[in-house]
Amino acid sequence: MHFTAHSVSGSGRGKDLKVPTINLDMSEVPAGIEDGLYACTINSDIPAILHYGIRPTFEDTPSCEVHIIDADIADAPHEVTVEIVQKIRETKKFDSAEELMEQMQKDISSARGILGIA
Repeated sequence: MHFTAHSVSGSGRGKDLKVPTINLDMSEVPAGIEDGLYACTINSDIPAILHYGIRPTFEDTPSCEVHIIDADIADAPHEVTVEIVQKIRETKKFDSAEELMEQMQKDISSARGILGIA
């Protein structure tokens, strides 16, 4: 599945968790994506991981956000084209932000394997 969406402002939580993200406009994300984390590429060839859906650890509203693997997002693009490659896992509530951070590193490692990144 692929789609294009505009970036929007987020809470900055990803940056605080050392996994900065580009937040995408939920109204532009196609229906049919299940909540979870996905290995993906953005803008044709940039390896990334996508979170879609609920954020139970922080009891926050649903989101669609992309973390670019091994890249700085200081100059995040205004529009992002996402190509979902493979689902990594379902969303899950963690007991702490630290536990979530540990899992996020495992998810990034999984995405590396799926995308063939050393």
